[in-house]
Parts: sequence; C-alpha cells; structure tokens
Amino acid sequence: MKCGIKIVERAQKEGGDLTTQNLLYVVAIANNEAKKTGADINDLIAVGTEAMRKVELKYDKTKNDNFVKACGQSVRGEMMNFVNRQGGLVHV
Repeated sequence: MKCGIKIVERAQKEGGDLTTQNLLYVVAIANNEAKKTGADINDLIAVGTEAMRKVELKYDKTKNDNFVKACGQSVRGEMMNFVNRQGGLVHV
C-alpha cells in the first residue's frame, strides 16, 4: 500500500484533473483486489486509473454530481477483467 500512497501524494502535488484528485479511490480498490486475488497492486492501480480517465472523458457534471460514484463500477470492472486475463486468481 505504501507504493500506492506515494503515487497519490505525487499526483496530488501536481494537482489537476478529476482522475488525479480521486486517485486515492483507485488505490483503495486496487489494494482490496490485490489482497483478494494476489495480483500486483501497481498493475491494478494502472488499470484502474486508465478506467477512471476514460470515464472522466465522458463525465457530465450536470447529469451526475459525484464523479467517484460515476466511475466506481468501471474501475472495479476493469481491474477484475485484468485479473481474469492474467489467468484468474494468483494466490502466492
């Protein structure tokens, strides 16, 4: 989890877009999924961040006032797809 926190701290220092501001959410989900599946947390963070960025491109603040809620299912889904493509559970 320390690696994920460093990523979030660096991104928040740089400021920026909705994805950067909400990276802690991606790290939290990645941490949970890494514990469940044994997948590499850094890979899950990368996949989750990309999923969040895709949602951000389509996000309309007038239709949905909660960005994290709007991208939650997509982030978790992309992480699970990644784990499945890697061969399922990787318990070590």
